[in-house]
Amino acid sequence: MNNEPEWYSYTNPKIKISILKEKVKKVFVLEDDENERIPWFKKTFSFVDYLMITKSIKVGLAEIHNEKFDLIFLDHDLETDEQATTLGYDIRKTINRETECIVHSMNPTGAGNLVKSHPFNIVHVPYFMLQKNLEIV
Repeated sequence: MNNEPEWYSYTNPKIKISILKEKVKKVFVLEDDENERIPWFKKTFSFVDYLMITKSIKVGLAEIHNEKFDLIFLDHDLETDEQATTLGYDIRKTINRETECIVHSMNPTGAGNLVKSHPFNIVHVPYFMLQKNLEIV
């Protein structure tokens, strides 16, 4: 990845993804998997000052307008909203260009399209890679 932000290291997704704890205080997560992924995000980011996890486009858009997040995780395909296929795109349009974003969707086509349509500060790291290779330092 070119122009990596200072908190992020992504030299090879099979090796390690590092996030500097002191640089990340507010995290937003767009996710609808309550059985595995949401508990993982809660546990992994328990150190942050503010962790917002939602599966709703309306809640997500309102929250992004009201808060400045250091790090945003987006899932591409959600089951709860009528506009599930465009949810990530709609939220991504409202994010400040400086906000770092990781698309953790397992849908390679949808995630790839999201990254291509918004090439600034956004990368695709599928959830299984994120889960196995994320390091908080």
